[in-house]
Amino acid sequence: MRACLALCLSSLGRDREGLSLVLEAPARHLPRYQRSMAAYARGLVGPDGV
Repeated sequence: MRACLALCLSSLGRDREGLSLVLEAPARHLPRYQRSMAAYARGLVGPDGV
């Protein structure tokens, strides 16, 4: 479902938000990189990202 939403966001010109969703999805399944992936995803749409 997130992939479809990410593609829709990209079609609307909101690529960073779409990429953020795609990065958040596997983050919970990557114990070693969970925090860094989640932080990077948040950074894409945070105050400095958008």
